[in-house]
Amino acid sequence: MTFEMIDNMYAKRVKNTLKEIESPRQELTFNQLKIYYEGQGLQLNENFLKNLDLLTSVESIITMHFYLLMKIMYLLKL
Repeated sequence: MTFEMIDNMYAKRVKNTLKEIESPRQELTFNQLKIYYEGQGLQLNENFLKNLDLLTSVESIITMHFYLLMKIMYLLKL
């Protein structure tokens, strides 16, 4: 295999990242996260979920990022 062939195969592979993997729980709410951000003095707009990569880019499904973030916030009692 040539370097070019390997490079082409690598470029076409599926890139599974946390921001593209669906959360196992879709009924999660964003209230706790919103309260935390506002408590830090940050204003959130209606696009904050997409801006933080908490929704998939294709169908706006809750991502694994958000699921893990909520788990961490729960464990740390934030």
